[in-house]
Amino acid sequence: MRIGCNAVLYNTRAGWCTLLKHETPTLPVTVEQYESRLMFLLHLTLPWDVKVNTVVIKVTHNISYELRAESRATADTRAVTDPRTEQRGQTSTVIYVHLYRYMEVCKVNVIHNRIIENVTSIQMISNVRSVNRCLHFCRPWFRQLFYCAIIYTRHNYQCELLIRNTERSNAYFVDGENNLIELLNCYPDRQSERRNNPPPMRYYLKETGDICVLEFYNATQLSGFNPIETLENVENVKSCIYACRLRYSSYTCLAINYTMKKQCTLLQQESNHEIYNVESQSLFAEILFCEPGTFADEIYDF
Repeated sequence: MRIGCNAVLYNTRAGWCTLLKHETPTLPVTVEQYESRLMFLLHLTLPWDVKVNTVVIKVTHNISYELRAESRATADTRAVTDPRTEQRGQTSTVIYVHLYRYMEVCKVNVIHNRIIENVTSIQMISNVRSVNRCLHFCRPWFRQLFYCAIIYTRHNYQCELLIRNTERSNAYFVDGENNLIELLNCYPDRQSERRNNPPPMRYYLKETGDICVLEFYNATQLSGFNPIETLENVENVKSCIYACRLRYSSYTCLAINYTMKKQCTLLQQESNHEIYNVESQSLFAEILFCEPGTFADEIYDF
């Protein structure tokens, strides 16, 4: 502890023990008596494939400990899926969506054909132009209550927020006109790489009737992107976006790199892939999500 070691990483195969120092702020006061109730936080960060079964802490001065295992792993963004996805015969589908205003990828449960119970409506929001935007309103409630769901009605752009309530609860049944989605968990999504990016832009694709929201990157070295295909003589960025959408079902195209030479590189996301170097004098953009919309939605807060 003299060198500040407060964590270890042990490799059972090689028998290596690596000493680590995790910087934390100095406590504001030194406590010498134990009459007050105190809370200490112990943070132990491990690689995604390392599991902790037991944590042993020696009890002193009659202090009891409450231990909580909480995942901070990055979601497998290869599973980022369109909320409209529906599996025939299933009552619900678990997918991942981008909540880009929080720089997070969130795990959600899309309910197709069943009743959700023990929930109550807490807010009705008008003129919400997309399911994704509706989920953004749900996020603060999830942080506070660890549960939030939405009912989104596209034909009148209504977003209804639901929370757990066993005392004054209602039952909701999803039909073909509504989207009923539960927010399950959220994970940080490459926040350091995205911090200096400009606000996302909206593009209307007439061929598919979708509005796609894209985030353009300022960084030139990016993690988690794997180039799949390069197209030549692509007229403009919008045509490159459309090419990516056409290939979404075949290999989940989620990003583009468009150059001044009219080259369009299509990329998918792979969390363990090596660093991708963005072409010089080019635009790199990630497709955050696409939903049905109109040309007018390019100017709305989608």
